[in-house]
Amino acid sequence: MRKLIISMCMVAVLGAMTAFVANAGLPEIQGKSVAAPMGGGNVLPAQAQPKGYSLMKLAETTAAFNVTDHSGPPPSVPFQILVWRGNNEPFHVRPGTMLYVPILYNSDSPPVVGNYPDVTNRAALLDYWYSQQEFGVVYTNITVDGKVTSLGPDYLVGVKFDVQLPDTAMQYMTVAAVLTPLTKGQHTVEISALATGDAIKALFGGDFQFSLAYTVIVK
Repeated sequence: MRKLIISMCMVAVLGAMTAFVANAGLPEIQGKSVAAPMGGGNVLPAQAQPKGYSLMKLAETTAAFNVTDHSGPPPSVPFQILVWRGNNEPFHVRPGTMLYVPILYNSDSPPVVGNYPDVTNRAALLDYWYSQQEFGVVYTNITVDGKVTSLGPDYLVGVKFDVQLPDTAMQYMTVAAVLTPLTKGQHTVEISALATGDAIKALFGGDFQFSLAYTVIVK
């Protein structure tokens, strides 16, 4: 049984699924705030805490929802969470709405990918995510209305839980970002990633790459 988790969406690959992306060679890519051409949609710095939420707190709050098929109600957070819902139905938001955009996540539910680390050990987490012997992330990107932002190691967080998540996991890791409010009108927010690590190749028989676009309408 294979598990692959893309952004906050689950896509079946021969049954269950998992999340992947790593890059053993891009720690210099830090991810930066970039203004979208139509205005707004800036990627906040990884250390920002909009509305009192850090990326760690958002990961803790959304993990249980993230590992499901998203058919249930999303967690109560002061952001619009962009997740794949099985179709390309647009997200309709009010002006001033910030967006939480997960790109990839991975839990330690079976089958475990590679040598899953203790996610509270920062060095071990980074090594696992970026090592070409494990995930081997090459990039994790957010593109807002054609403007690309690469999310580096600062956007990777890991959370350990005392109670099992719905997929039986006790540990969870994700790369995600918060976007500033978009201006009124229709926008495209695309997430994309490439992983080339040995653990990915062992599971999929080759590299893993994806691109997924969301439509966001502000009115």
